[in-house]
Amino acid sequence: MAQSNKVFDDLDGGFKAKLREIVSTTRQTADGTSTVTFSTARIDCDYSPDVIKKLATGQLVAIPNTQTIGTDNIFSIYEIADVFPMHYSMANLDRSQPAAIRNEFMELIEGDWKKGSKSTWIEIVAAPIGYVMKELSDGSTTFERKPYAPLTGSTVKLLSSDSVEKLI
Repeated sequence: MAQSNKVFDDLDGGFKAKLREIVSTTRQTADGTSTVTFSTARIDCDYSPDVIKKLATGQLVAIPNTQTIGTDNIFSIYEIADVFPMHYSMANLDRSQPAAIRNEFMELIEGDWKKGSKSTWIEIVAAPIGYVMKELSDGSTTFERKPYAPLTGSTVKLLSSDSVEKLI
């Protein structure tokens, strides 16, 4: 597994991802007496058959946050909750279209999963774990509990197994 350094894993150069948005969701508690609000990150990643096979729930990603502006070394840590392969043609499929047309679209989509195309991407949903990672000038890292907001549009990096072990 190629790594850009010991801190991050780029999945042999295939992990290319950006933070698209942060979504806040508020819902009632089970007993209905109060509400809880939580946020998730929506990350767009380039699709390739090799990358989608290597991504899984529970992996950790690092997203530049408001404290990194001007330094590029401070990241909010998020845990991958879901990984979805996406295809542009999926947005056009609905029951109002004849079955023959839907099937034709689905055959096109199926072929694109095998080879990849510019019409495909990976959507990653990730939740904050409440930690920030800082890369130090000597190449080492530190972790601390801090709730800094991530920067939309920033490059998202996958943490290496070495970094995850250090965090744990």
